[in-house]
Amino acid sequence: FILAPISIILAVISLATKRGGKGFAVAGIIISAVGIAVFSLMMSFAMKISPDIVYFENNSQAIISEFEETGEIPERYEKYRSAEYDKYWSAMGCEDFDEFFKMFINSYTSGGTRRVIPEKSEDSKESRDRETPVEL
Repeated sequence: FILAPISIILAVISLATKRGGKGFAVAGIIISAVGIAVFSLMMSFAMKISPDIVYFENNSQAIISEFEETGEIPERYEKYRSAEYDKYWSAMGCEDFDEFFKMFINSYTSGGTRRVIPEKSEDSKESRDRETPVEL
């Protein structure tokens, strides 16, 4: 994303000074513009869904337990069943959001995307002192 504007500027300078390489300059402008457009679309999608990602991360245990018990997708995520999101699910190899959600839960519970954050405890220093060092 940082290099695309620089590429456009250099291509315009090359075209304005008529140094040659007109084809490469035009190709640079086109490719950079397409790159900026694709990046912008990806960022707009990421910003649109980021609150739901944060919510999932903060409530993952409850969401996963409820999904495993009932098989129902939480109400908060129902909006992703809309046709406007179908292109994203098909790009990920899924027919619809339901299939994507099942795949996501399976990968999350199997450790594919799960982050392990150790719980802080008052006796964490004591437990570290009791651990035996490992020789490398």
